[in-house]
Amino acid sequence: MKKLSRRILELTSSFIALHHGANRHTGIRKGQQRGSSLHSLQPSPIRTHTPHSMRPRNGWVYDIARAHKVPAIHLTSELRKDEQALLKLFQDHGITFIVLAGYLRLIPAAIVAAYPKRIINLHPALLPKFGGKGMHGMHVHEAVAVAGEAETGITVHYVDEQYDEGDIIAQFKVALEKSDSPQRIAEKIAKLEAEHFPEVVEKTIAFTK
Repeated sequence: MKKLSRRILELTSSFIALHHGANRHTGIRKGQQRGSSLHSLQPSPIRTHTPHSMRPRNGWVYDIARAHKVPAIHLTSELRKDEQALLKLFQDHGITFIVLAGYLRLIPAAIVAAYPKRIINLHPALLPKFGGKGMHGMHVHEAVAVAGEAETGITVHYVDEQYDEGDIIAQFKVALEKSDSPQRIAEKIAKLEAEHFPEVVEKTIAFTK
């Protein structure tokens, strides 16, 4: 895989932008704990990023940043609502690629237009099933359980102006038992995220021209 140096910019819960830099190779290691998709993208002890973390009122994200010597920036609600200011922030930091991992808001049109096929998202179900506004986290797992699905999984897809409608990059499945509760489904999904998401992110960035 082509060696890349990346700067990660993490917004609110898990909005991450990766910047292709020079020389030093950086990577992503697997992990599984609270905010599993974000934790799966933590810096490796061997291969390191230099991310910027932005998350108001959530100390655990700052804990991750401090643990890995990541600069942390407070992103205000006013800035999140200002598309041009947010775009300028990305540009000022040299951001060229964005990975969403638990970010629940619709991405502003100006950001989508500025990063065509350069924003990807992780969804905890097999799209197009169980997608759309409001379908995230336990809401998805509860819907899957109620529907009596024989399998579920994760979807990594490009982001467009709509919720969960961008082109699919990869999907990974896991079988379900009739007795599986939403919590048990969540555990299976977290395992898939930890196993596959970092690799998909690495490959997608590597092959993005």
